[in-house]
Amino acid sequence: MVFDGRLGPLRTELMLAGPFDRIEDHAGGAATAKRLPELLLALRRGGVLSVVLPGAGSARARVDVAVAECVELGWAEVVAADPSVPASMRVELRALTGTLALVREQQMDRLLASVPETGREIHRVAGESDPATTIGSFRSPDLVLRELADVICAPRMLCVQGARVLSPSFRRPLQQRPVNKALDVVAPGRARDPGLRAQEHLPGAWYYLDNAVPSHFGHVVTEQLATTWAIEAAAAAHPDLRFLLYTRTGEFPRWHQRMLAAAGVDLDRVTARVVTEGPVAVEHLLAATPGYAVGQYAHPLLRELYPAVGDRLAQNASSPTGRRIFWTRDSPKRACRNRAEVEARFAAAGFDVLAPESLDIAEQIAAVRSADVVAGFSGSNMFHVAFAPQLRQVIALASTTYPADNEPFLTRLHGVPLSLLRGRALTEPSSASGIDLEAFHSDYEIDLADVDSVLADLD
Repeated sequence: MVFDGRLGPLRTELMLAGPFDRIEDHAGGAATAKRLPELLLALRRGGVLSVVLPGAGSARARVDVAVAECVELGWAEVVAADPSVPASMRVELRALTGTLALVREQQMDRLLASVPETGREIHRVAGESDPATTIGSFRSPDLVLRELADVICAPRMLCVQGARVLSPSFRRPLQQRPVNKALDVVAPGRARDPGLRAQEHLPGAWYYLDNAVPSHFGHVVTEQLATTWAIEAAAAAHPDLRFLLYTRTGEFPRWHQRMLAAAGVDLDRVTARVVTEGPVAVEHLLAATPGYAVGQYAHPLLRELYPAVGDRLAQNASSPTGRRIFWTRDSPKRACRNRAEVEARFAAAGFDVLAPESLDIAEQIAAVRSADVVAGFSGSNMFHVAFAPQLRQVIALASTTYPADNEPFLTRLHGVPLSLLRGRALTEPSSASGIDLEAFHSDYEIDLADVDSVLADLD
């Protein structure tokens, strides 16, 4: 293995070939300290890393610091090296913890080619570049349906195969440092091995439908439905296909079932496991790249998928056409403090102020699909717009500390203009480095002059 100074390629090679019982680093030089933790974490627990030390000077000092940090973190202990080699020339470390390599979506093709026993590709839909818009230009990745062999699936959307956490575990496939809250990430591309033990073996082929936040409307729309694009191809490869997901209780709400059925899921073939039941070992896991990733992309195939799901959901519901709808939000999180005044302004402009949860799911979808304009407080109650390509305008209201990432992507799918009104957040971020959770969920106030302005533009 050759190291050219870049850690990214080294991590990929270690992910593909590891884990190891012993690694010897004879390269020396100024980059020894950079390589040391990467190599150490690629060992199995109890494995040994032997490192040829650079000569005296700053490079050697950096290695000494790296060794001390690894020992202090509990990753390793220094062991006696070959007594025939002076201690000033070599150091050996024994790994005290096992880690799993985090496999990003962009690495999956390479993994399947290099380690064929991982699985195989069944179907692929090419990515597509979107032109520059108000939220920038981006490229949707290729969407791939893969059949993965002998995977342990655990609650919170975790898929582990051997010493690797596979890409279906991550909500945002293009993230350079993938995140899953079920993992303790100890270094870039590495997480502490949680020691998963399967409680049950599931033979046969299973389509992966798990979700990080079970039966939450927003996550169902943007994450779960966005993986159903490959069901037909999966069923063609495996006519006995079943579906796997986790729920909080073993049951999932009727609205959720109806949405999945509208997306092509055979509910009689769904196994909904309770999160407390623990991991299962799946013989053949059919996992599809999500067509949507929050803040990253919305693949063009969703322009057909979402409206088709909407057609099936709303086919037995009716709603007056040409109406204007304002989706209100009754939640202690991200509350609009002058909500009554805001809603009064919209009602005066001809909007029906509705709480989506007060309507049956079919009525919700029918209402949006018959409307000309939809407005509301930003959040999952606005995600219905994905099912409504006929809209002339969408108006979303949010605080200055809430990203409101989804509305721009979901409206752009269908070329629907979006007006995003920002209100002053009552809780500011605690640091300049980013938005903390308290600020994210901050209450806020909307400037009524902004509301009047956007409503005047509708007439």
